[in-house]
Formats: sequence, C-alpha cells, structure tokens
Amino acid sequence: MAVNKAAGLFRSCWRYDVTTSAGRRVQSLKIIGVAMIAVLGLLIFVAEDVRQAHKSINLASEMEDKLQSSLQVAYLIHRLQIERGLTVLCLSSRSSGKITQSVYDKMNNARKETDKALEETEWPFLHLSIAPFLASADRFHEHLKVHRNYVGENCTSGEPNGQIKFYTHPINLMLDWFFDTIKNTSQEINVDMIGYYMFLTGKDKIGIERALGGSFFAKGQFNNTNLVYYANHSILGGEYLKSSGMLMPEISMELDQNVNDDLLASIEKNRSVIFTNKASNGSSQKGEDWFDLMTKYLNKLFKVQNNAGDILRKRLEDTKKSKKSDLAMRLSFLIFAFLLIPFLVISVYRMTGTIQNYTFKLAQKTLELQEEKRRADTLLYQMFPHSVAEMLKKKQQVPAEYFKSVTIFFSDIVGFTEMCSVMTPLQVTGMLDAVYGVFDERINTYDVYKVETIGDAYMVASGLPERNGIQHVDQIARMALDLLTAVDEMELPQFSTGKLSVRIGINTGPCVAGVVGTKMPRYCLFGDTVNTASRMQTTGEPQKIHITEYTKDILDQLGCYEAEFRTYLEVKGKGRMRTYWLKAVAEDITQ
Repeated sequence: MAVNKAAGLFRSCWRYDVTTSAGRRVQSLKIIGVAMIAVLGLLIFVAEDVRQAHKSINLASEMEDKLQSSLQVAYLIHRLQIERGLTVLCLSSRSSGKITQSVYDKMNNARKETDKALEETEWPFLHLSIAPFLASADRFHEHLKVHRNYVGENCTSGEPNGQIKFYTHPINLMLDWFFDTIKNTSQEINVDMIGYYMFLTGKDKIGIERALGGSFFAKGQFNNTNLVYYANHSILGGEYLKSSGMLMPEISMELDQNVNDDLLASIEKNRSVIFTNKASNGSSQKGEDWFDLMTKYLNKLFKVQNNAGDILRKRLEDTKKSKKSDLAMRLSFLIFAFLLIPFLVISVYRMTGTIQNYTFKLAQKTLELQEEKRRADTLLYQMFPHSVAEMLKKKQQVPAEYFKSVTIFFSDIVGFTEMCSVMTPLQVTGMLDAVYGVFDERINTYDVYKVETIGDAYMVASGLPERNGIQHVDQIARMALDLLTAVDEMELPQFSTGKLSVRIGINTGPCVAGVVGTKMPRYCLFGDTVNTASRMQTTGEPQKIHITEYTKDILDQLGCYEAEFRTYLEVKGKGRMRTYWLKAVAEDITQ
C-alpha cells in the first residue's frame, strides 16, 4: 500500500504540463539531468583512469627503488661468489698440501671486499622473513663472521663442498627475493627483468663452476659425485646465460662485446680437462690459474650485469616518465571535464529553452491546424454524407451508386415570390436562415441526409448513402410532420411576413446518387423518384404533406400512419397517379 502511494506520488511529481513555464523548467532539468549522467560517467571513467595512472607511477617508483636495491644485492652476490670460490680453492689446496700464500691473501682480501659491499648495500630484507641471518645486514655479517672464524684465515677447518653449500644458500635466497620482486613489475619491463634474473642465476652457476674447478685442479681429480655436480652447474650456467640473452637482447649484445673468443676458448680447454677427469697430481697453482681465468670471465659477466642493470634502470625511468606524462594528460582532461560542466549545463539549458519555445509554438500551430482541420471536416460532413466525405478526404474516386429504395423530401415556402418583392435581399436571407436553421436543428434527430437548399426549396433524403431497409420512409414521414409542427410554432415578427406556411412533397423509389463536379463538388440525386417528389411539392397545398402511392404503401406496411386520399394527379412521364395527404403518426414503430 505504502509502495503504491509512493509510486503514485512519484508519478504525480514526474508529470508536468510543458505548456507552462514551470513545466518547461522541469523538462529542462530532466534533459540536463540526463546529460549530466553521461558527464558523470565520463568523470568517473577519467578519475579511475587518473587513479590507475597514479598507481602505475607509484608502482614504477617502488620498482625503481627495488631495482636499485637489486643492483646493490647483485654486487653483494658477486662478492660472495668470489669469496666462495677462493674459500673452496684454499681448502682444496691445503688438503693437497700444495697451497701458496697468494691463495690466503686473495681469500682474506675477498672477505674484506665482501664486508665492504655489505656495508654499502641498503638492506632490502628487513621486513621479510626469508631467513633469520638475513633479517639485517649486521645479522648477515655476524653469520659470515662466525663461518669465517670456523674456516680460519689459513683454511684450517671445513670441506670444499660445505663451503659451496654455505655461500650458495644465501645467494639463492637473494635470487629468490629478486624473482619475487619482478612479479609485480609492469608488462613493459617484466620480460627484461626475468632475463636479468636468469643472467644472475646463470652467473651464480658459473661461480659455482669456478669454485668446483679450482678444487679439481688443486686435488688432481673428482669423484663421480663431484663430477656430476660440476657438469650440472657448468651446463646450466651456459643455458641460463643463453636464455637471458633471448629474453633481454641487450644482454646478448653485451656478452658479444665484452667476452672475447680467446677467453672462451681457454675456458673450454680447461673444461675438457675437467670433464675428462684424468687422475693427476694436484697443484695449487693450477687451481689458482683456473680460478683467475674464471674470475676474469666472471668479471666480464659482472660488467655485463652492471650494463644490463643500467639499461633496466633507464628503461624503468623512461616508463616512469611516460606514466607521469600520461597522468598529466589525464589530469588535464579531468580538469577540462570539470570546467566543461558549467558550460555544458548553460548550453544545454539554453538549447533546451530554444527547442522548448519552438516546440511550444509548433504545438500551438498544431492545435490551430487541428482546429482548422476539425472545422474543415465539419464543413465537409455538412456538404457530403460522412462515408462520401471520408472517401474525398482520402482522395479516392467516388463512384455513382444506385439505390433501390429511398425516400425524397421537398419543401418550399408558400408565397416566397411575393415576400421577396416586399423585403430587402438582406431580410430575405435572414428569414431563410432563421427558418432553415430551425429545420436543420430538427432533422438532426432523424436518419436523414440534407441534400441541399436552393432558394426557398429544402431537399432531404433517407436511405442513402447508408441503406436502412424501409425505415427511410418512416424517418422522412416523421421528420415532415415534425417540420410542419415547427412551422406552425414559428413566429418571425421582425420580417413582417405574417404567418409562414410550407408545401411538402414526398416520394419513395429508386435513384442514383453521386458526386458531381470538381471545383465545387456536390452530392446530387438523379432519377424519376426525385422528379416525382418535386412534383408532389409543387402540386401540394400549404401546411400539408403530399405523398405518392408508393410512399403510402410502405407506410401502410409500417401500420402506424394516417393518410387521406387526395386525388388522381397527372404526372409528366408517369401518367395518372394516386396521391395522398399524410395526416399523422399514431405510435412508434417496433423494429
């Protein structure tokens, strides 16, 4: 119930009359409201676009910081790889009993360089639960310090494989962190970052290869496990480097520029010795030479790593600039859209007002046109039967039509010629208008059609153009009696005509009806029935209804009319005819 009332109230508020100024204002507000919905949608879309652009800039800034941290971590990894290789070489050489002082010195210098790199690194793992020893730079330094003390400055404790595991574990954790970082990068730089990650991973594999190769030359031979372990890292390292160049072509270009063929040939020669795994006397010098050779190679890779990092940094900066430019453009568009709203509202309001004024004038002209059309239709319906008028309005041809039985009524004013001789034309016109105005009002209650008035002659028909059986006789008879009564009651003292009287003639029979003429077309009736009805009128007497025998016969069928025989009348073309006076109607006819 309450919902229905609310809906009714809403509908009552929504309805309005556009012909009033208040209604036009409501309509203007509606149009402006519809336009503002589109503008609001545009603003929401642009605002969301701005938000996404701002988000992209923040992500790019965050990624730039992470990239900077990643490059520092990459350098720390590089130093850890060198320390790992020298520690393995030191332990392998000591176990073979052929170690040199230079190995000790290189290992201790590598430890110092690692500490220096650790101090320069902005630690990115503070809030990450990767491993307890990576919780801070100090914790990691303490972790390294404990292990170094265990190994000693002269490599007094530890096994080569254990050193590889110790150093590789934090390196792998750092590489995993780097991979997790690049997951959130944009599509423009994501592939390059993956290529860079694969390069770092491949370089670490090569670093492990360096450490294992140094152990091989220091000891003189691998057992099967160490050989497989070495081969695995050697092959994987090469594949990772190759894949990184495919993902980031700049890496491949940097490798071609920085790594010469002679260096690669020397490395491959030593690799073939290792893969042969032929037993020989261990040599600390050979291990150191291998280590120096691979270090030279890894330093080249480190240079490629730095150059690739610079390329990534520049590319990220370009992406950030592009995002800022997009944000500025979107902000400008958003501000423009906001500034456009008042102009749009005013413009729409003015255009709506212009359209409303035009619509209002058009509506008025339409109403006037409809009124004129109604008047024209009324006049047309007065000139022609309704069915004929509809055909004429549709510009259809109105064919002549034969009617088997109709009743024709003629009347004229007795002494009209004498009246015209003593009355002015204006008085005659006024008198006819007064008399036939009463006639026109009376005949509206009957199923008859007024054909025409010519001078004082008044012609009416029934049974056409709509056929009504034999009721046309009854309708004309009743109408004639009614008009006689009207004339008896009529008084026109202003015309000084005295008492008016009319002669009425009625005949029933066939006739043809059709529209005649094009300039001033008329609906005319033709046939002996019309002529005979006119003769009944002209041979009649004042205030009497003169009817033919044909009409009398149908009235007798109806059984409620009183008629009196008048005489035999000689009618041209018809001969002698029995005619009657219609006196009265006794009662209504039951269909």
